[in-house]
Amino acid sequence: MNFFRKNIKWILLGFFVLLNIFIILESTISGEISGEQSSQFSNLAAEFINTLKPETINFENVEQFHGFIRKFFGHFLLFFGDGLLGFFTFHLLLKEKPLYVGFSIASACGLFIAVSSELIQLLIPERAGLLTDVLIDLLGYMIPLLLGYLIILIIDHRKNKSSQISE
Repeated sequence: MNFFRKNIKWILLGFFVLLNIFIILESTISGEISGEQSSQFSNLAAEFINTLKPETINFENVEQFHGFIRKFFGHFLLFFGDGLLGFFTFHLLLKEKPLYVGFSIASACGLFIAVSSELIQLLIPERAGLLTDVLIDLLGYMIPLLLGYLIILIIDHRKNKSSQISE
């Protein structure tokens, strides 16, 4: 347990790097394979939803549903997890630095991965690098990052306020 506690920032950094490598590798697969993966996942989601409420996902709305699932899970939630991991990683790695340093580096990483993954797709057959996807990625990434740093700022503010009162 002591090893884990002592090395948590490096362990998190390793997971952060691995997740970003996964994101970049996913952007290099062909449109056909990417479409297959998305369809399998969205078909499972559609089956689950239709089990709860039959005929919710039907022939008329299945394409729209597939698009939503691809954007929500393949972009927003993936980058939300990346942003959450980025927050903890850079907050712990740069704990001794001012908060804006960790926030700036983490934000730059998110921007780099979002833009890079879409630029790569411009070179891949049957893929399209889209500005809207970059924006969805950034939204997913920045929400946990902003919330995390906001919470830290609030905690620091309260600590400073209570220490001034006790003096």
